Amino acid sequence: MTELDAAVRDHTARYCRIVDHLQSSHRWTSAVFLRLSALPLTSLEPPDAVERLDREAERLKEAGSWWDPLSTSLRFVLAAILVRRELDGKARVSALKETLGLFRSNGLGRSGNSPFIAAFLLVLSSDGEVPREATVQRMARIMELWKRDHRWLTGSDDLPMAALHATRDEPVEDIAVRVESIYRELHRRRYKRGEQLQLASQLLALRPWSGIDAVATLDHVMQAARRAGIRPGRGLYDEASLLALSGEDPEHAVRSVISIRDLLKAARSSRGKRLFGAFTTGEQQMLSIATGLFLVAQTEVLGAMDDASAAAALLAARSALEAQQAAVIVAATTATTAGASAGVH
Repeated sequence: MTELDAAVRDHTARYCRIVDHLQSSHRWTSAVFLRLSALPLTSLEPPDAVERLDREAERLKEAGSWWDPLSTSLRFVLAAILVRRELDGKARVSALKETLGLFRSNGLGRSGNSPFIAAFLLVLSSDGEVPREATVQRMARIMELWKRDHRWLTGSDDLPMAALHATRDEPVEDIAVRVESIYRELHRRRYKRGEQLQLASQLLALRPWSGIDAVATLDHVMQAARRAGIRPGRGLYDEASLLALSGEDPEHAVRSVISIRDLLKAARSSRGKRLFGAFTTGEQQMLSIATGLFLVAQTEVLGAMDDASAAAALLAARSALEAQQAAVIVAATTATTAGASAGVH
């Protein structure tokens, strides 16, 4: 096992304690949602994190409607991100509704989880306020261009990534060209076509580099994973893309993620049982959680450094963390749609 930085170990230890607290107090809520909710909270001590999360989740439920995502367990994931950003969730619900109104007036769907998540991301990027209509128009144009390139792959589930790209100060045509160039280069390198490859392309394109450079870095991550005994199939394209996007040395990043995964596997609850049971937490989910913990710790360490040379690394790490945040919410809503274990509402 790679020796982890103290900050990464601390975040991992707090994460395990927060998950234990959440699973003890929310026995009827999907463990998947609780694990995802704990990820943004690892800079807080467990009792405070759980108390603040519960309070924010309840505010979201009260401010929402019985039929929207705020009435489901997805609200725990959204509440956790708001707690991390120190934003009042109840005050943000009106901004969410106004943003969804902008979606409709600009030809974007507003019903279902994906538009809701996209609107949430835009509100976050606007410091909790309604985004400018020009940003929504950029998002609509990005979706139009993505559909032009991949008519049968592009759908409402791409709205969250389109929202992230829309907040960047870059011509939308350039964004679409870069996403497509990365997709084509990935396929040329024998990555399998499909939705996972499209998501990887969208993630990698958050950094302003060429398709060749993006894929070369992703290849380094994949090779490091194979050397470490991981078979990074298409189900891990997004995690590998996040590590490539982070700007961290691929070998160090992969070995750190594997070490975090091993710590998670060994973790015990306060009742002495395994915190992440073999039958309830698959290998892919463990690696996804470990990737998130690595990115959170890396961002906080770089942010604390008073060094101009760390600025570029911090920008890359924040970009990866923001993308990971979006991927976490999409994973949560996918679990909702699939009916993953029973949730309490």
